Amino acid sequence: CPASPWLPAALTYLQASLLPLLSVPTPDVMAEAPAEDRPRPHLNLRMFQERLKSRVVGRSLVHRLVTTSTMKDGSYEAEHTAPEGTLIFAERQTNSVASVKGRTWDSSAGQNLLFTLVVRQDDTRKLLLPLITPLAMVLAVREEGVNAWCKWPNDVWVGNAKIGGMIVTQARKLETDEILPHVQLVGVGININEEFDKELVAKDRRGSLKDFLHTETPRERVLASFCNHFERLLAAPKEDILAQFTSFQRLVNRVVTVYPDKKEDESTKYRATITGFSTFGTVYVQAEDGTKRELSAQEVSVRPTEIADLIDKPLLLMTPVPEILTGKWTNELGSVMRLEATADGNITGVYLTRVGNTDKENALVGSWTSSTRDGGAVLQFGVSWSKVYEGAPHSATAWSGRLYFNRETGESSIKTMWTLVRDVPEQDSWSAWLTQSDTFTKVSQGGGGWEERALTAKG
Repeated sequence: CPASPWLPAALTYLQASLLPLLSVPTPDVMAEAPAEDRPRPHLNLRMFQERLKSRVVGRSLVHRLVTTSTMKDGSYEAEHTAPEGTLIFAERQTNSVASVKGRTWDSSAGQNLLFTLVVRQDDTRKLLLPLITPLAMVLAVREEGVNAWCKWPNDVWVGNAKIGGMIVTQARKLETDEILPHVQLVGVGININEEFDKELVAKDRRGSLKDFLHTETPRERVLASFCNHFERLLAAPKEDILAQFTSFQRLVNRVVTVYPDKKEDESTKYRATITGFSTFGTVYVQAEDGTKRELSAQEVSVRPTEIADLIDKPLLLMTPVPEILTGKWTNELGSVMRLEATADGNITGVYLTRVGNTDKENALVGSWTSSTRDGGAVLQFGVSWSKVYEGAPHSATAWSGRLYFNRETGESSIKTMWTLVRDVPEQDSWSAWLTQSDTFTKVSQGGGGWEERALTAKG
């Protein structure tokens, strides 16, 4: 009989409700882990599923607190008919699998993303996985505001630091090593909240989102974003995949060191210039002797010969605060201000209040300091008022608040508290101060000279 339409939703609910209870590792596995490496609070499944927009990828989830390797778990799940897009996630691995034989992906428990996807693609589409996987990783972490790029064949970098890696293999039976036709395993590791020693970062070129954003990032958000992008890319034309991948890599026309068979053998390595990529994930190179070759991700590993020239772009994608602040703003009462912000933290502008009967503009001065949390800023500004209506005493207002900027929509707001002080006799000083909140919304971006942007009474 046909499957009931409510069955997938019911299974998803059961996963969210029961997996935290079913994912408890056995005592002997936990005993192997030092106290500092024992898992922290595990993945918030509800948050992950609320952000998951895919139909298949990530909908079937195996969640483990401790495992030897999610790739080995993936082989077991694939052999036992795991559905397309099954995600095996671990808080900690004791014997991870890396793209280069003999290496492992080290990660503290509960800090990062360690997972494997079971993918069922035909012989043609599976060749795109070495492009699709790092591309989905880059798109997911760029949504967090870091300027990530793809380093063929297996890595994702920010600046000159590796924050993620992936491996694509054919699924095999664990006991017999027999190939499972049309089943691939995609292993992914992304450093999210790990804090690396600065000397280790400089030596091994490793980093995490926290190293660049200086705050913790919800792992569930990045994981869901990866699944969403991965599923979309699985169905995309190969030409579109190649175009996107190429736009996020920096190795074309650069000299690299090629290590055949992924072995760091000084006797077999050679230097070559990368000239391009194929739609099936292979790379075209030209060796120093003029020989042209096409290399696959399974055959070689490559390293840039010069790292410094790969970090000529900003590490963060956040819009500069001066660009956000500069422009026309209005509050709930219809008062209008135009701000001009500079990179050294200064704010100047003019303010036209709608409280009172006046068309007079008043000078505004202030300062800001940036927040690396989300690209916003903490700021303060003040106005010394001329008479805003006939007979009004001299007064001044000081605002302090927070600039918020939504990277997804481009919308921005300034939420403040203000205090106004009026020039009154000492015996009436009880009435000198007023305080209230204000929210300003961006109306337009500034442009041109300041004189060209002077306010008028009509705003």
